[in-house]
Amino acid sequence: MAPAAWFVLVPLAHASLVSGIALSLGTAWGLFRHYWVVLKLLITVFSTAVLLMYMATFQQMAGVAADPIVDIETVRNASPLVHAILALVLLLAATVLGVYKPFGLTTLARRNELQSRDEAARLTRSEGALLRRVLRGMTARWAYIAGISMIVLVLIVVVLHIAGIEFRAH
Repeated sequence: MAPAAWFVLVPLAHASLVSGIALSLGTAWGLFRHYWVVLKLLITVFSTAVLLMYMATFQQMAGVAADPIVDIETVRNASPLVHAILALVLLLAATVLGVYKPFGLTTLARRNELQSRDEAARLTRSEGALLRRVLRGMTARWAYIAGISMIVLVLIVVVLHIAGIEFRAH
C-alpha cells in the first residue's frame, strides 16, 4: 500500500492543487476573488500537507505490517480509518463549496468592483461601456503572481517527490 500511496495519492493531491490554481486563474472566478475559491484552495493545501506529513507514519505502519513476526494486534491501528474519514469530510466540504458557491465576493474584490464602477460612471457612455467590457475580463496582476508562485511551489514539491526526497515529520 505504501508504494500505491506514494505513486497514486501524492501525485493526485499535487495535480488537484495545481489544476485548482490554474483553473481559478484562467476563469472569471479568480484565485482570491470569491470566498468559496479561497476556502477550497485552503482545504486542498491543508489536505496535501497533511498527506505528505502522514506518509512517513504510513510508511512506518506498512513496514510493521510487512514483518511476519509482529503480532496482529500491533498492526491494528485506528489512524488510517480516522485519516480516511477526515479526508472524506474535507472532500465533501470542497464539493459543497464548488456546487453552492457561498459567501460571495471577498472584501478586496468588492472594493475593486466598486472602484471600477465609480470610474466607469465618471466616463462618458461610450467610454464607460468600453471600460466595462475590458474590466470584466481582467484579473489583478497580484492574483497572477500569487497563482504562478503557488504553481512553482507545487512543482518544486512534485519534482522533489519524483527525485525520491521524502518529507518526514520532525
